[in-house]
Amino acid sequence: MRPDGSIVMVFRDQGGGTLRKLAAVSTDDGATWSKSVETNVPDSRSKQSAGNLPDGTAYLVSNPTGTATGIRSRC
Repeated sequence: MRPDGSIVMVFRDQGGGTLRKLAAVSTDDGATWSKSVETNVPDSRSKQSAGNLPDGTAYLVSNPTGTATGIRSRC
């Protein structure tokens, strides 16, 4: 959440090949969203988490390698 109250949603480009995080903004509590835009934040296919700390600082936790390779396990 931004200081002005707008909400930013961060997600990945699953169908594309950008390997960059995407973002969209809502200014009406999530009723509508802007068109997604590519950010300059690198991505990988690892888990990700984002949010705000009590002081309002935004955080994004991920493994930004910029590659789609990952570890595969056998079942």
